[in-house]
Amino acid sequence: MGTRIVDWAKPGDKMFVIPPTGKFLPVYEPNKHLICLAGGSGVTPFRAFVREAHAAQPRNQNHGALQRADHNDIIFDEEFRDLEQQNQNFNFT
Repeated sequence: MGTRIVDWAKPGDKMFVIPPTGKFLPVYEPNKHLICLAGGSGVTPFRAFVREAHAAQPRNQNHGALQRADHNDIIFDEEFRDLEQQNQNFNFT
């Protein structure tokens, strides 16, 4: 839902929360690339995907891309850079 809620919610409004639905899981297919695009804290779920892919050492390429205004603020930057050095199939941009 993001920050858009502040555009339309007013004090006293009631909201209902439903349980998570659907699946947000990577599919590791041979000879196919897994490309993850995220901005800011949206990279958090991809951290688990990258760790899983690194542990499994799939033959397919894995790419992570994160766009952020200040390079010093990238979440998990050091961890992603370390994994990039350890796994030739993982590229972090």
